[in-house]
Amino acid sequence: MLQNKLSILFLLIFIISFSFAASAQKEELRQEIYAYYPLDGNTIDQGPNQLHGKQINKERSTEDRFGKSGKALSFTGKNDFITLPVNINPEIIPQLTIAFWLKVETADEINTIISNNVGGFARTIVIDGRKNYPFLSIIAGDKQKLYGTINIPQNQWFFTAVSWNAENGNISIYLIDQNNNFRVISTNNIKPDKGKDFITLGKNNSTGAVFRGSIDQLMIWDKILTGDEIKKLANKSY
Repeated sequence: MLQNKLSILFLLIFIISFSFAASAQKEELRQEIYAYYPLDGNTIDQGPNQLHGKQINKERSTEDRFGKSGKALSFTGKNDFITLPVNINPEIIPQLTIAFWLKVETADEINTIISNNVGGFARTIVIDGRKNYPFLSIIAGDKQKLYGTINIPQNQWFFTAVSWNAENGNISIYLIDQNNNFRVISTNNIKPDKGKDFITLGKNNSTGAVFRGSIDQLMIWDKILTGDEIKKLANKSY
């Protein structure tokens, strides 16, 4: 009987310790964040650099993944893109991770989620809808080529993150769906071009390709996050 009680006690201590460690790591990630946009009906940056976007129409607000009204932003593809004053060029942020929640409504051709393009392709996240099933991809480098395709669910929220390491050319794309299925695809020797000194949500600065869907909890780091860190973010974004 005493042995069973001790076993239960040790198990509880382990669970509590693990929970505190996970919470501490999430808090550390938040403290290290470069820019953080909850997108709760606005483009206010709650990160340390206060890189606020312009005020937008409140009608852009939509439900988040929990069904809470006004906690995410919608994009119709009709000139409703958003610019944020975040310079993600390699000489400014050589090691970059961008993470956010995404809901794709329709995907045809190349649909741009996030871009800082000018002329050639720099660091850009897109949906490739040219085939029967849409894929999450990135475009980087002067070859203007798609890299790292992952098929995505439509009309439901999923968590995604992309990391670029301009120093060695490594790129990774992560996706975690509502069933907590985790997928990652990586490639290397892909060097991003220099783009504009701001990022655009919902439109490609060069091609005009737009996005139709919703975005929530946009987070940007000037470091490369690990797969485990990204999993923790998906379990509880700020």
